[in-house]
Amino acid sequence: MPKKTTGSLAVQDELNGIDYRIFLNPKRINTNLSKEILDLLVEYYYDAYNKDFVALSNIYVTNSEAIPVLSKVNIYGQLRFGSKIFRSSYSKKHI
Repeated sequence: MPKKTTGSLAVQDELNGIDYRIFLNPKRINTNLSKEILDLLVEYYYDAYNKDFVALSNIYVTNSEAIPVLSKVNIYGQLRFGSKIFRSSYSKKHI
């Protein structure tokens, strides 16, 4: 029989089997990204993975190896990670 956890580590025992990441409202499902944001996302994926990515709307003018990036996303206003809640902001002024 395993030893019982004590102190601050005991919280982990209570959370066993629970999804630590829970997306919270407000949310927007199947939202279309603007062209500017989509282009930034394609550029980010290229820089992060060193592979060719392309917006799905431009798939016909690129090489056959490029990975398509969809323009529809789910946007959530908050994320609960463990016991902490993180809020997000989606605004063109942050670009």
